[in-house]
Amino acid sequence: MLTTSAADAACPYRMRGIQILGPLGFVVGSLIFYWSGWDINRWMAGLLIAGAIIYVVYGLRRMDHPVQDIKSGLWLAAYFAFMLAVAYLGSSRFGGINAIPAPWDQIAVAVASLAFYYWGVASRRTLSLEEIRMLRSEPGHPGAADPGEKLRELS
Repeated sequence: MLTTSAADAACPYRMRGIQILGPLGFVVGSLIFYWSGWDINRWMAGLLIAGAIIYVVYGLRRMDHPVQDIKSGLWLAAYFAFMLAVAYLGSSRFGGINAIPAPWDQIAVAVASLAFYYWGVASRRTLSLEEIRMLRSEPGHPGAADPGEKLRELS
């Protein structure tokens, strides 16, 4: 995705078929999430809400563009709300109340997951070259320079 979010940056690796594998992987992951059942998804909802609160409280202090960053993540909140609603309303085979019987529940998850995937891709925040250089220079980043190399340069 670096080639689309920062077209001017040098990209060391390009994955072939990402236009197909990305959406397909997201749909399969969404179906696995759904198939885990309402009982597990309900429990996970509490963790997601707690994690979102921690992220917002911590992240707002560190975000350079808080409004843009939050807007670019709204799709994820909507996605999880949708997945929880379908898990609750879906087939009794997966712990739901069977308001959306099989196979329509799974078809709804697959189709909506594609929509959420493309919404997420479209709402990504574009990085400037300066931001990319800053991220790559952070310790632990795969593209970061070896700290020992900097010390050798100084000696």
